[in-house]
Amino acid sequence: AHRMDGQVPINIETALLKAKSVLYTRDSTHARANMVANNLALQLRWSSIGVFPTSGGLPIMVDDQMIGAIGVGGSNQDEECAYAALTSVVGPQPPLAPSTPPAPPRP
Repeated sequence: AHRMDGQVPINIETALLKAKSVLYTRDSTHARANMVANNLALQLRWSSIGVFPTSGGLPIMVDDQMIGAIGVGGSNQDEECAYAALTSVVGPQPPLAPSTPPAPPRP
C-alpha cells in the first residue's frame, strides 16, 4: 500500500475496499458499479459481503490470469490512475468498463 501526501484516511480505506472487492468478484469495481446502478436489491446483496462497487479497483492480469488486484482512492480519476499504473508496470490489461451503466430495460 502507498499513500500520497494529502490523502485522508477514508481514501486509504476505500482503496483497500476496492482491491478486496476485485478479489471477491474477479472483476473491476466499475463493472460492478454499472451492474448495481439500477438495482437496489443487488446493491444490498453485494454490500452485505463487503463488495464496494465504486470505480477504482481493477484486477491485475498477466497472460489472461488474474494475479492480484489494485485499488485507488482519493480522486475523480481513480480507475484511470490504476489502469495507467498497470499498463506501465505489468503490460496490456483488459479494457475499462463503459463510463455509464446500461439503461434499465423499458417496461
